[in-house]
Amino acid sequence: MKKVLQILIIFFLFISTETGKAWNVGEVSIHGFASTGYMRSDHNNFLLASEDGSFEFNEVGINLGTAITENIRVGIQLYSFDLGDIGNNDVSLDWAFLDYEWKEWLGLRVGKIKIPYGLYNETQDYDMLRTCILLPQSVYHKYLREVLISTQGMALYGKLPLSRAGKLKYNLFFGTSEISNDGGLAKQLSLGDGPFKSGTLQYIGGSRLTWLTPIKGLKGGANYVFFSMDYLATMYVDIPLSPSLSLKTPIEVVFTLDNPYIAAFSLEYDFGKLNISAEYFYMDFSGWIIPDLSQWGLPPLPGEKRSIRSSSYYTLISYRLTNWLELGSYYSIYYQEQNHDSDELTQRMKDLALSARFDINQSWLVKGEIHLCQLSGVTEIQSRSITP
Repeated sequence: MKKVLQILIIFFLFISTETGKAWNVGEVSIHGFASTGYMRSDHNNFLLASEDGSFEFNEVGINLGTAITENIRVGIQLYSFDLGDIGNNDVSLDWAFLDYEWKEWLGLRVGKIKIPYGLYNETQDYDMLRTCILLPQSVYHKYLREVLISTQGMALYGKLPLSRAGKLKYNLFFGTSEISNDGGLAKQLSLGDGPFKSGTLQYIGGSRLTWLTPIKGLKGGANYVFFSMDYLATMYVDIPLSPSLSLKTPIEVVFTLDNPYIAAFSLEYDFGKLNISAEYFYMDFSGWIIPDLSQWGLPPLPGEKRSIRSSSYYTLISYRLTNWLELGSYYSIYYQEQNHDSDELTQRMKDLALSARFDINQSWLVKGEIHLCQLSGVTEIQSRSITP
């Protein structure tokens, strides 16, 4: 079935021969997009092994939508991507939902729904909507797309008038998601040099409020996301055999997050050719590591508390100079503190991106982007696995 879906997407792209296209077949709208890129870096293998250059950076998607009645709409998207050692061009069901908008102030969406997260999570796949190639990785990390893009559940949404103060949009959502053993999150959750084995995201929920101010193009927002997750991994520990000899032994550990959450604040000003945005995210992933000694018939040892907190923020600006040229830049900062109470380790990433977008026509575009990235407290290999 997976190969059939891949063939359908390739056929769709072949007959369109364009990066983005839309058709109306009866009452059904069909949209598609495709992009491919080349990465090369001088000293950091960030996201993928790129020091020698790599073309393992592409994505394709096709989505269909139709209005069943005036207030009811359904949609579905199939998606495939490759980013180094994740994705590998496998086709997955990205989202599929039924949407019932009863009134402007109340709507219901059920199925595999997009997660309202920050300014750009719901539109991060649509490359034609922005200047940059990579969204700020301090917030929209490509490795976490699989769990942040959608969830199996439901959402309530609406838009409330505030008289002269503008309007207030709200989103409330709740659902569950799978954690793929081959996905980006699994690779990030590996402890030390041991592999991730299995994990469960029991639920994910939250809310987003967006204030559409009376000033044209200006909006602000606040986000709160909570979830519950446990995962099993392997950690290698040194077992002393003598004063001068030790044996590296793998043991399984259970990592249980302790009421993890993400809080975010967003601001965007979109005025014609000029776009300015800024976001701040604070994340608390603190939890307990409990060695699982059941393989030796022993009870679990007392757990070790591990405190992991991080903050990330960015400012972004883009400006359209002509109908075919758009320039942009952003400055993004991320830092993570482990065992915050004892200030054991701090990881930091600072990223300055410069972007140029060239629109060939309505469906074809070419982009170029340079990143000046500074990392501290992170090894080269770990730089691909920063958890924002």
